[in-house]
Amino acid sequence: MANTVPPPRPTHLPHGRWLGDLAPWSKAERALVSATAKGEFCSLGDVRPDAPTDANTIRASIIRFLLLGGDSHHPIHESGVGSGSV
Repeated sequence: MANTVPPPRPTHLPHGRWLGDLAPWSKAERALVSATAKGEFCSLGDVRPDAPTDANTIRASIIRFLLLGGDSHHPIHESGVGSGSV
């Protein structure tokens, strides 16, 4: 998810199965996609936030994208996607 020109949209994928369909991404979404590709834990903070911000908001469509395995440019590590709480 670097600041590069994304590849052309694959025509064979339904909407929502290519990460580009879900742009623009919040800071939290970029962190989560990056972490799931590496099999790392993604922490968005140590306390429950008082209000939604770019740093703590992840849309359901991003979670769906990740649970379905990502796409060819953003595959999900075999560790998968999990959740935790604060």
